Amino acid sequence: MDSVRNIWAMLSRSSAIDSETKVLSIFDVLEEITITSDVKVEGKETGKGNLLKFPFEINAMWERDDVSSDTSWNVRISIADPNGSEIGKAIFPLKFGPKKRRLRTRTKLPGILFSGYGTYTFGIFIEGKHRSVLAQEIPLTVKSKIRI
Repeated sequence: MDSVRNIWAMLSRSSAIDSETKVLSIFDVLEEITITSDVKVEGKETGKGNLLKFPFEINAMWERDDVSSDTSWNVRISIADPNGSEIGKAIFPLKFGPKKRRLRTRTKLPGILFSGYGTYTFGIFIEGKHRSVLAQEIPLTVKSKIRI
């Protein structure tokens, strides 16, 4: 049975892929952001909040064992707020061609749905026929530093 695993994943402000060498350059890795203005949290009761507009990416490297044929899996990215409530998700196919052992993915997001300060968790799952497997968790801490 063929399997796939996540080698690494990270949040960053941006990245670039060289068209000739296919080298990936990742810029401004995100572990924490500090908000310097007051953010009103509308709809907090319903688990919804305001979109903090700062474009960022989730870059990941995947590897599989059996390279004899093409194969694909679904990947689900689930975003949880500091209370553990899911505030967003994305599902996309992870497609390996024949003889392709490794694959990179780059998921671009416009911002994060802000429901309060604390650590947001980006869970990356490999979706199987009968179950989901957590491949990686990436924390992002959102702090406040309101200037008076």
